[in-house]
Amino acid sequence: MRKKCYHFFGGLLNAQANWLNKMSEKGYRLIRAGKMLYEFEECKPNEVKYCVEFIGEKSKENAKDYSLFLEDMGYKVFFKNIFELKCRLVINLSE
Repeated sequence: MRKKCYHFFGGLLNAQANWLNKMSEKGYRLIRAGKMLYEFEECKPNEVKYCVEFIGEKSKENAKDYSLFLEDMGYKVFFKNIFELKCRLVINLSE
């Protein structure tokens, strides 16, 4: 079963990471992230853990290289634009 949630964090990365980890505790894994839309699918509770990083200071090329590095390490990476120009990276640490 899929679940869609709309949530605005106003650039607060720790608040977003905490909320995503609480969703994981309830048995939901992030599958898509938009500006305010988060889409989840069911999983085992606490199956995934999330980290959110601000990468707006990186060039587009460096951000892509960092994303590929994380994916090579086995992490699932989501990009999410905030405030039109800045970018945050949501990392699923458990896949």
